[in-house]
Amino acid sequence: MAWSGSGTFTRVHDWTADRDSGIKILASRMDTEDDGFATGINACLAKNGENAATGNLNLGGNRFTNASTSVSARSDLTPVAVVQDGSVCFATASGTDTYTASLSPTLTAYANGQTFRIKFTNANTGAASLDINGVGAVDIKKHNDQALVAGDIEANSVHTLVYNSTGPKFDLHSPANNFPLPVEAGGTGATSLDALAKIASSNTFTADQTITSTDAGQVGPALKFYHNSASPAASDGVGYVTFNGKDAAGNETTYAKVFGEIVDTTDTSEDGRLAVQTVIAGSLASRAYIGAGIYTPNATGGDRGADTINASAIYDDGVQIVAPSIALYQNQQTSGTAGPNLSTGSWQTYPLTTEVYDPDGIGSLSSNQITLGAGTYEVYASASIQGISGPGVSTWRARLYNATDTAAIVQGPQTGALGTAVAGNVHVFGYFTLAGAKAIELQIYMASGDAGAITAMNTGDSEIYASVHVRKIA
Repeated sequence: MAWSGSGTFTRVHDWTADRDSGIKILASRMDTEDDGFATGINACLAKNGENAATGNLNLGGNRFTNASTSVSARSDLTPVAVVQDGSVCFATASGTDTYTASLSPTLTAYANGQTFRIKFTNANTGAASLDINGVGAVDIKKHNDQALVAGDIEANSVHTLVYNSTGPKFDLHSPANNFPLPVEAGGTGATSLDALAKIASSNTFTADQTITSTDAGQVGPALKFYHNSASPAASDGVGYVTFNGKDAAGNETTYAKVFGEIVDTTDTSEDGRLAVQTVIAGSLASRAYIGAGIYTPNATGGDRGADTINASAIYDDGVQIVAPSIALYQNQQTSGTAGPNLSTGSWQTYPLTTEVYDPDGIGSLSSNQITLGAGTYEVYASASIQGISGPGVSTWRARLYNATDTAAIVQGPQTGALGTAVAGNVHVFGYFTLAGAKAIELQIYMASGDAGAITAMNTGDSEIYASVHVRKIA
């Protein structure tokens, strides 16, 4: 054999040696030598490609250079340029949802792990499939087993698809939002970004995150929390966001929390609320709720409905704003009954007989005295008076008197008449503050002249001789 098997060509005869040995050139020896040359040449590759290698070629660390980039068969040697250009695995798909594409060289069969880059001319409107070179239509899936939804593939977008014989299916691995999301061992995985909260393992982001939508219209990006409970009930939480930081000892601490909560699960009449929590003195608790209205946890009556705010106390620049409580007390008599007959020369308690109005219970009436609790009050009082004929000047004056502390708290202006009978009213208007519960009286002083019983009007209605209107303002 002319070749040694290790790449060395060996001649059969050495003509110089034959000469020195006295061996003549013979046809038989010449044929044997030429046959060796022919055998060696036939074992070589022709540069014009007219023969083929019969074994694996060892380049000895050298390279094929200047290879053609025109690849037409799956068995062709692929140069680096073709790999970089990606032409053998890139195709443009036509159709909508039922897509077709052609690769060159022609694909003859699908194999597990094949990776293709496909440019889709049209956007998908729902579940989609792809047929390459007529091999067969295969469903396109995202996140392992999820069918596509409208818009997952945009018009003229390029996507990477990997053939998966389990299914079979094409796994959609691009753009980035279609890569499989994190899943703990044994879990089922998240099917979309809004499902990250459902997977068993937590996710930590070390940089600011932005959710961006380029859709036209008024609706922007959405972040959904879905508590997919088989037995939803009132007071169930449906999702929350916590705001954490470290305390002075380096411990992670939740300083604030916002969470959604179910109030009523009744179909078509569901109610929910948003709760805001903060940590105060080391204790995290709800501070406000948003339902139909806004209300605080301890506010009486809770949610008072749309466009309302209900809180136990509201402050304006450090001063508590108190919704006024109102009460009305009167001297009422049956029709035809004369009014009080007061003495002169000293303060007289004007009788009060009836609590007309006090829905908030700010006071109580007993023995002509109104007992009020601590607070600041506005008062307006009016009382009927009557004098009889006589010489001199008759004058009257009213006041509000703190019988508990024996002190006048609001004085009214005086009124009077000269030498004739007179009837009219005296008034008291003012403000006062009580540190605790006190008994309050309406008092009248007649300085001179003669008093008389106030004449009844006898109209059939109750006779009203005095009114005390009290308004609690703080």
